[in-house]
Amino acid sequence: MILIGLQWQAFAQQAEWYENTTNLSRFLDRQDVLFENYSVALGETYYAYYSGTLEDAAQIEVLKGNPFVEKDSMEAVFRFWMPQISEVRDSLMQRRLVQWHNILAASMVNNSPEIKALQSELERWLNTADTVNGKPSKEKLEEMAVELLSKRKATAKAIGFPGYIELVLMVTGIQPEAIQYWLDEMDTLSIVPYREMITEMKEKNDLDQVGIQDVFRIYFPYFQSAPPEPEKEEREAILSGTLNGLGMKYEELPILKREMILPPPMGGQGIAVRIPDNFKLVVNPGVGLSTVFHEVGHGLACVYNELPTPVLKGYEWVAGGTMPVMAEGLAEWSAGIMQNREWMKKYTDLSDEEIASKIADYKKYTPVNIRFWLYNVWLELEIFNNPEIDVDSLRTSLLKRYLLVDKPSSRPHDIANSMYISYPVYNHNYLFAEVIQWQIHHELEKRLGPGYLFNPETAALMREYFYKDGEYYHWQEKLGRFTGNGLDIRGYFDWINR
Repeated sequence: MILIGLQWQAFAQQAEWYENTTNLSRFLDRQDVLFENYSVALGETYYAYYSGTLEDAAQIEVLKGNPFVEKDSMEAVFRFWMPQISEVRDSLMQRRLVQWHNILAASMVNNSPEIKALQSELERWLNTADTVNGKPSKEKLEEMAVELLSKRKATAKAIGFPGYIELVLMVTGIQPEAIQYWLDEMDTLSIVPYREMITEMKEKNDLDQVGIQDVFRIYFPYFQSAPPEPEKEEREAILSGTLNGLGMKYEELPILKREMILPPPMGGQGIAVRIPDNFKLVVNPGVGLSTVFHEVGHGLACVYNELPTPVLKGYEWVAGGTMPVMAEGLAEWSAGIMQNREWMKKYTDLSDEEIASKIADYKKYTPVNIRFWLYNVWLELEIFNNPEIDVDSLRTSLLKRYLLVDKPSSRPHDIANSMYISYPVYNHNYLFAEVIQWQIHHELEKRLGPGYLFNPETAALMREYFYKDGEYYHWQEKLGRFTGNGLDIRGYFDWINR
């Protein structure tokens, strides 16, 4: 664990109140209340923003400026306790200290005045129509985005991290060497079937060289392997019936849904306003049912959370407050229900042969989806590692490396995009979520049989192993407690190759 000691050295010796664990517990309780009040206020305001009822978007920035921790006192606590964190016998207190350390480490970068102001300005302009007077040019926005990424990296290095990538990974529960290993493993296991599909596609279409549009010929079948989209008026009944079958009383859950046109590229936005009794989600009117299931999946993790400690509940507004790889894995577990054979038998008109064909196509073309995600993940990581990089040359290199594309793409890649600005170093969470959701479905079927989606015991298992303890367990430990393994990439590929 990297300690943010460069900042601590500036403090004179504090009174010894924090050396007493009773006093420390009371102090952490007070910080938790402050943190939850901050998170709830932001959650309500963001929901108002996404649902179109917020009159002044500047209110978000005002709220972000409010304190969510007594920073000086918390840093004094870290100075004493973090070097001896393994000796803290109370496991809950130990976990709280680590979580607070992660939050403050991220805050020292993300909430530094220059970075915060630049990010806020970029977010404002990216959500502003090009026709609005005064909006900076595309070139100027790119310059601002490069400056933001550069400042994030420099500030992270100044507090003791190798860079901003490493900061984000470590405060969200991923060691930098682990992500390198996992990405290499997914590369190795997906390249052979992917190359075979590319070769077959070239021969079939008499191509000497492959462009990105050619690759989409073998990517579209992956999306077409999803079950047919139900009529809009049927969706609520399907969602309700599915969750009730799992043993989750959908109509009683404090989940509020609303449709609203969201800024691109968002299809839906789920917001845990107050955990566990207030989850709200907004979805674009045209999104598919799988997106609704995904956002509801985020909601299930909120409303079934039983942990009373706010800093470990999983509020997302402050980096380090949650482990997004598990959050996305659980959301994808919910969306992945629609790929289940028994579910399709009940909720679609597909024949057994058509269902078998859908599942076979899903497995066959999954390597294509993995290769696209590998490209996106490495594009993001390389840009964050070197914001001044020639993005066009980088894209050409990565398209060749991961998608076997021969022709450079003419489509530009903007660094000034909402993911890099508002959700930095995030794409890997979506990639690993694919493996996590498979592991959970696979284990449920092993324990309960092929009809597990219609067995109320499923809800009990999900609550026990994934929902009720919030962020108390590290995400790999949480996964291992249920499945017996951490991230099982090889098992995932063994399954798709059957």
